[in-house]
Amino acid sequence: MSGEQPGRFRFLRRPFPSGNSVLVTGVRPVLIDTGFGSDAPETLRLVEHQGVPPGSLANILNTHHHSDHVGGNQAFSQMTDAPISAHPIEARSINRRDAVACRAEWLDQPVEAYRVDRFLDDGDTVDLGDGKLQVLHTPGHSAGQICFYEPTGRVLISGDVLLGSDVSWINLVNEGTSPVEEAISSLERLMRLDALVAYPGHGAPITDVAEQCRRTIGRYERWLDDPETIAWHGCRRIFAFALMINDGIPEDDVHRYIEGTQWARDHARMVLGIPVSQLARELVDGLIETRSVFWSNGRLLSRVPHKVPRPGWASGPTRPGAWPPIIATEPTGPALIGLPPDPGMDRRPSSS
Repeated sequence: MSGEQPGRFRFLRRPFPSGNSVLVTGVRPVLIDTGFGSDAPETLRLVEHQGVPPGSLANILNTHHHSDHVGGNQAFSQMTDAPISAHPIEARSINRRDAVACRAEWLDQPVEAYRVDRFLDDGDTVDLGDGKLQVLHTPGHSAGQICFYEPTGRVLISGDVLLGSDVSWINLVNEGTSPVEEAISSLERLMRLDALVAYPGHGAPITDVAEQCRRTIGRYERWLDDPETIAWHGCRRIFAFALMINDGIPEDDVHRYIEGTQWARDHARMVLGIPVSQLARELVDGLIETRSVFWSNGRLLSRVPHKVPRPGWASGPTRPGAWPPIIATEPTGPALIGLPPDPGMDRRPSSS
C-alpha cells in the first residue's frame, strides 16, 4: 500500500515479504530501500505514482542488506542511473560477491545481484539538492545498518532499528560480539534526536518516537543476560519469513527444511546448546501453540499478512556466491556532499 503524505517524504508502506520504502522528493529525489525482489515491479509503480519517474531518482539508499530491503536493487539499477549507496561494512561483501553478503545464504533468502556504488558512513550527508539527509550508523540488527535524519522537519527514517509494534530480531551468531548492546546504543542515539516522526522498515509511522525508543530499549535490556530468548525470537522471525516467501512448507518437509538451514544449525549449536532436530520440533510446536502459523491442505503457513512471491520472479541467481562477476564501467559522479565516488566502486554487475 502507498501512503501519500504532504511534503517531501512519501512513506510507501508494504506488506511482507517487503520492507517499507521511503521516497524523498525534491530537486534530487532519493528512494530509501527497495523491498523484496518479487515486489520490484510494484515498487517501481509506487514510486512513479508519487509523481517521480524512477529514471529521475538521484540515489538509492539502503538502510541495511537484508532481502526485504535490498531485493529490488537490481530492478532499480536496470531502470535508472541512480547509484546504490550503503554502509561499507555490508557494501564491501556485496561487491566482492561473498557468500555472506546480505546474509542471504545463511538466512536462505533470495537476493538478485546488485552492486553498491557509494559508501555511506556515520556523519555523511546525502545531497537532496534543496536539503540534506544526515547519515547515522546504527548497528544492532545488522552491523552495517544506517538511519537517515532530516533535521529541519525532524523526520527519521529508522529502517529496522526502531519498529512500532515489535522489536527487530538480533543476530547473536554473526553480527559482532555485542549486537544487543549496540542496538541499545543506537536507540539511545535516535532518542536524542527529538524526531517528530519515524518511518520504520515495517509497520506504520511512529509519532511517539522517544517513547517507542524507551520501550524498545527496555525490552532489549531485559534480553542482555538472556541469549536463549534472543535466539528463539530470531528463529521465529526467520522461519516465519521462510513460510511467507515459499508459500508455506509441506508438512513432511518442515522439520527437514529447518534442520537444513545454517541459521537453525548455528542457533542450536552456538546459542541454545541443543540438537537442531530439537530446535526444529520446539520451534514449530511453539509457533502453532501461539497461533502464529497454521496447517492448511498439508502445508504450514504463516498468519502474518503477506503477499506470496510469484513463481519464477527472479531472472538470475539469487545467492551472492553465484552472482555474476562485476565488469568495469565508468564510475558515476559524486552524489553525496563531501563524499567522492569510492575508488573501488568502478564496476557494475553483468546482466543476469
